[in-house]
Amino acid sequence: MNIFALSRALWRQHFYAAALLLIASSTLSAQKSSGLGAGAEDLTSKIKQLRPSVVSIWVGGKRNGSGFVVSSSGDIMTATHVIGTPYATPQGTLAVKYDTNIEVVFSDGTRLPATTVDVPVDIAAFDDSAMLKVDRVTPNFLKLSTKAREDGTPVLLMGFPLDLPNAVTYTGTIASHYQLPAGTLNGKVFSKSMIQVQAPIAKGFSGSALVDYKTSEVIGIVEIKIGGINENLQNVAQQIQRGQQSGSSVSIMGVDPNASLLQLIGVLDAYLSAGSGSAVSVEHIYAFAQGRSAEKTR
Repeated sequence: MNIFALSRALWRQHFYAAALLLIASSTLSAQKSSGLGAGAEDLTSKIKQLRPSVVSIWVGGKRNGSGFVVSSSGDIMTATHVIGTPYATPQGTLAVKYDTNIEVVFSDGTRLPATTVDVPVDIAAFDDSAMLKVDRVTPNFLKLSTKAREDGTPVLLMGFPLDLPNAVTYTGTIASHYQLPAGTLNGKVFSKSMIQVQAPIAKGFSGSALVDYKTSEVIGIVEIKIGGINENLQNVAQQIQRGQQSGSSVSIMGVDPNASLLQLIGVLDAYLSAGSGSAVSVEHIYAFAQGRSAEKTR
């Protein structure tokens, strides 16, 4: 190996070591803040109980998020943004444009094609909750709670973050409840009820069930994490991408620093977490599952 090849190898090692150090620091901090490790024996039994009801959602042959079974006849809940995009129709109503080739993979490895279920009322498209249907009868499903939980309630979430092959379980607590403006329809502003969760939510948890630790009932659908890159890094990434599209490139000792920086920004955005995130409240899930508006279930 010549001096230039050695320099390139060392540069790459230091570059990715810095990225891994940042990710590890974020993950450890998040785990400490969520209180992991409490009640280990009870948690073990909870995982065995809940895991068969947890699924991964695949779109176009790629894993795109998580979901959970809510009935013995194959009804599955997930987040709308995992499988589609809401839009306003020319008639002034809301609808969801669902992706194609949606599949569900169960904990036993069974992979089944899934069909989407129309939203029960158009404003449900604002709630980031969606239902899929698969042809499977199963005794393993989660029950939906009809009661709100107080701040400080212990919770757990189980899903498929960080491209890991098996379901991961994190514990935490409810930090707060709040209303989030969700959109405007025919001049009326709609909001959705959100649950702030103190737990290390990461990319891939979208669509996971937020479960009351004590009762094992679903109290929400995990929607977003808090963390990742800021606006300045997003702008840097966009500038690099525009440069790549225009055909410009830079090389230092055979290494393209812009391409490496873009890869690092992508890793940070995917895996950094502030140890917190938000979930859509169960009232919206229950409305979807039961085919009636959220107001009727309160």
